[in-house]
Amino acid sequence: MRAQLAAVCLLCLAALATAQKPKTRLYINQREAADAAASISMMDRRTLFNQWKAENGKAYANAAAENAAFAQFSATVNDLVSHNSDGKAKFFKGLHEYADVPFADFAAKRLMKGITPEGAVARGATAAAKTNVKTNAKAGRKLAQTPPAAWDWRALGKVPPARNQGGCGSCWAFAAIGALESKALIDGTTFSGDLSEQQMVDCVNSALGYGSAGCNGGYSSDVLSYVAGFRATTEADYRYTATMGTCQEPKTGHTAVPGSLTVTGYMTIAPNKAAIQSALYLYGPIVVYFNVINSFYSYTGGIYPAAGCPTNTINHAMLLVGYDFTGPTPYWIIRNSWGTGWGTEGGYVKVEATDDSYGACRMYTALYLPRVTSAVGN
Repeated sequence: MRAQLAAVCLLCLAALATAQKPKTRLYINQREAADAAASISMMDRRTLFNQWKAENGKAYANAAAENAAFAQFSATVNDLVSHNSDGKAKFFKGLHEYADVPFADFAAKRLMKGITPEGAVARGATAAAKTNVKTNAKAGRKLAQTPPAAWDWRALGKVPPARNQGGCGSCWAFAAIGALESKALIDGTTFSGDLSEQQMVDCVNSALGYGSAGCNGGYSSDVLSYVAGFRATTEADYRYTATMGTCQEPKTGHTAVPGSLTVTGYMTIAPNKAAIQSALYLYGPIVVYFNVINSFYSYTGGIYPAAGCPTNTINHAMLLVGYDFTGPTPYWIIRNSWGTGWGTEGGYVKVEATDDSYGACRMYTALYLPRVTSAVGN
């Protein structure tokens, strides 16, 4: 009897603990986000911080560092409560693994700098000419097919999990490598399944006439041009370090590693919703550029709106993998490179699909899609 009572007590305590611990991210709808915000607003901040630390494996070097992290965490919580309590928010903010890091600090390490939309387009043309790759998507019977109202390459197993670029502005390499991996899976090309972003960070630079600069930012079109002329080796052969190093390819012959990949070239997609929808459905995931601002950093669900982003710059690159145009707000499904703990559905964001030529946060600026892939060993 005592054992049974003890078990009941433990269950009651567990239920009480669960009831006292509100949901802090991955909200399904406005009501859930608003209700959670109300509960969070009444919680002791230090208790919430300790719970969040445990969930995210956080540890700090000393008390001063922890106090600074707590101060930023508290500011993030206040912003979450204010935004989600509205009840009309189209997207929701949450406590992801970077909730203790100010956006300015995060941006300084992970976002690109000094890239204009016009510069990205010009760089794409230069990269294409460098290796004489084909960049136009030809019209024909395949392009004439009508795409469905919703499509998601993840459902077909053609998109690897979201990666984490770490404290390096290498999103341009992650987006391009992600597109290559997905295209190889769609083509049925036998390859390692995990290609090296670090090779691109180290090798695709001014020494070979490219405009990319490692952790300081770059162009996904440079990567696709480089891979068309050489190959993308495997992650196992050239490990990611999130730092800029010396290109190792001439020494170790990465181009001959079994499972490495090359591509015949890449397509550029017209900057409008219909063209992007068709190309995505017919050919595969597409590299997109983006202008990330503070609100995007805090995203953890819902549909991120097009309004509010400056249109004169881009600072990030991601991988467009799907869309859903069936609801009142049509949206794109995009894989980020900030790890599986950011955003929703394991590192993804849903972004409003607009009918203009800019796209939300300039995401229609320059869009790239790899052509046919082949690998060593095929």
